[in-house]
Amino acid sequence: TVADIPREHVDQSIAWQLLAASQELGGDVVGAFESARTALTKNDATFFTREALLRYALQQVSEDGLTLAYRIVPVDKRVLLEEAIAAFADRSKWLWSVQSPTTQAAVLTHLGYAYLLTHRADQALGLIEEAQGRSAPRDSSLFRVEIEALLDLDRASEVLTKFESSLPELPNEALVSYAQAAFVADDLPRADAADAEALRRSEGPDAARLQSTMRLIRWNLLLVQGRVTDLRAELVVAGVTPESSSIPELVFSAWSNLQPDGDKAIADLLIDRIA
Repeated sequence: TVADIPREHVDQSIAWQLLAASQELGGDVVGAFESARTALTKNDATFFTREALLRYALQQVSEDGLTLAYRIVPVDKRVLLEEAIAAFADRSKWLWSVQSPTTQAAVLTHLGYAYLLTHRADQALGLIEEAQGRSAPRDSSLFRVEIEALLDLDRASEVLTKFESSLPELPNEALVSYAQAAFVADDLPRADAADAEALRRSEGPDAARLQSTMRLIRWNLLLVQGRVTDLRAELVVAGVTPESSSIPELVFSAWSNLQPDGDKAIADLLIDRIA
């Protein structure tokens, strides 16, 4: 606690950073942010003080998957992000000069997400371009930031062109974002390419979820394109019936059977199951 900081160390940022780290371990991210904020006011505050402040701000707004997907950030949480972004305003001093490649790459991704969540996709792209110009270290998580930023700027076709040859390198979440770009661009072949890449990733705890997500994106695109017969055929192959447990799959099956050439009796069963 604050009371545990020795009086002779109260003006040293490291004391507040240690307190923040302890609070984070204890699940108190709000307290960790406040301690990191205090650490930043000290004369000896460093890059790592800023890194922690940014990380704690993001943790407070990313407790569910909807925040990044829909850019829904309450005003009070947005203020925290703005404050963390401002801590890196002098990037020459507080980012590009850092001699810790792993941490620098992580901050690049986190700062990119902060820009996205504050509806500044153009600045997220600017950050990435600046990093590339400086040959700064980056990790694969930055792919999603770039793809999401381009999507926010209505540049889905650019996503497809730029990343088409890099699908094996994309982390799962970035691959899903690429497929969403294919959906936005009404590009079924590229959605299929992303789906095929997902099918190749048969190992790992997230494989089934990834493949299910990609399949749903493809089915949505088939529905939008009016290819209902193809959609119904794929639903049959996937074994979707009124007894299935996946609500999204049941919804697609219901929609396909509500079309003029569908089976209204099956549609009714599916709707009852969903309800």
